Amino acid sequence: MLGLETPKYRYGFTLIEMLVLIIIMAIVSSLLIPRFQGAWQHTQFRWEKESVISFFADARRTATSYGGDVVVIYYPQQNRLEANLDPSSLPTDLPSAMLSHNQPAEIPRTLMLGDAFQITNWNTIPGIYSTGAATGNGALSSNNNPYQIVFHADGSSDDLGFTFLSQYGYQSQFELNGITGHLSEIKR
Repeated sequence: MLGLETPKYRYGFTLIEMLVLIIIMAIVSSLLIPRFQGAWQHTQFRWEKESVISFFADARRTATSYGGDVVVIYYPQQNRLEANLDPSSLPTDLPSAMLSHNQPAEIPRTLMLGDAFQITNWNTIPGIYSTGAATGNGALSSNNNPYQIVFHADGSSDDLGFTFLSQYGYQSQFELNGITGHLSEIKR
């Protein structure tokens, strides 16, 4: 028979085989997507946490580099951190050529926290430079006033503790050592 022979080999997929493959892929992806989403949220939390640590380290570095106080302020309503060099704390016994270059270009510096993140429980313990009044004790949700900590020219600061939260359920507690001025995460 001419033209009515069935081919020995089939190439391609039938419609039923394609539908079965699509259904299997949909089931597998519905099981895997929530796991990837959780990993992505945890990665975002780690990135934001590292940004906060870096921000505090940079404020300390600026204080020691320029020989003046750097005030770090947290504004709960705007959910941002800001670092400002206090010009009244800069050394005045420098030659005039050095005084004009003593203000860094990167100050003031601001770190906007993402919408999914916030700082709570900002507690400062006054150090040797402070006036004796703690700035911002307790949970921040009840009070929207700014909270601050000061890094001094020798790298020291008041002691500080705060909690960094994520709306996804992740949290880290931090402690700023007043003697060394280093911010570290408290491991539980």
